[in-house]
Amino acid sequence: FCVTLFQDGTESVNKADREKEAALVSMSYISLARINSYTGDWEQALFNSQEGYNHARVVSDTNYMAFSLFDISVVFHDMEQYEKGVIYGKEALELLNQYPKARPLFKAYALNATAINFDDWDKPDSALYYHYQVLDDIENLDSMAIGQTFNNIGNTILKQKKYSEAKKWINTSLGLNYKSKSDRRIATNYTNLATISYSLNNYLEADQMLDSAAKYVELSQSTEKKRDYLQQQYRYNKKRGRL
Repeated sequence: FCVTLFQDGTESVNKADREKEAALVSMSYISLARINSYTGDWEQALFNSQEGYNHARVVSDTNYMAFSLFDISVVFHDMEQYEKGVIYGKEALELLNQYPKARPLFKAYALNATAINFDDWDKPDSALYYHYQVLDDIENLDSMAIGQTFNNIGNTILKQKKYSEAKKWINTSLGLNYKSKSDRRIATNYTNLATISYSLNNYLEADQMLDSAAKYVELSQSTEKKRDYLQQQYRYNKKRGRL
């Protein structure tokens, strides 16, 4: 599936007039970058995101300039270069905040990108600060499109060992992600729910959650989600003494 999408995106880039159709070329590069990121080719994802930014800039499309920047932020997050991720996420936010026709959903994505970098950079207060701003604008957003924000808030709270509260946020996200049929996001939900279960010594439930996570990791074809799942399997087995 990813190979087919990649071929379609590459064909769009090759066939489009790079001057007359700069906006289309920009979106094609953004699509290619997403596929690169899913398959773990992060260097190529950075290259294609930058190309997306360059072409959006040609036609002064602020929304898609910002889109490319927060995509770069997410790629740096996946590469575990969180400080760089924060820089690009904030740059995307600054562009959108200064633009009167900024798309609310794009601003939500920029906030999310910034927040997840802060979260894994071990700066939970900053992570929650940016995540809660997404919810402040929820009246202008489709809740299914921001289902992962609820998960990410739960994930930050989970790391603070507030398991009951974290589970509520993550289950809300799971319901939204089932509606939007996002395998990648559902995989994240089940991985986090498994972490809560084994942290509370509920091993039967942890097994069930990890089984579900494995299914959706496979469906998502996401290298990052597979890495997250394997990390939690390692921690779970270590806790149970299954060395």
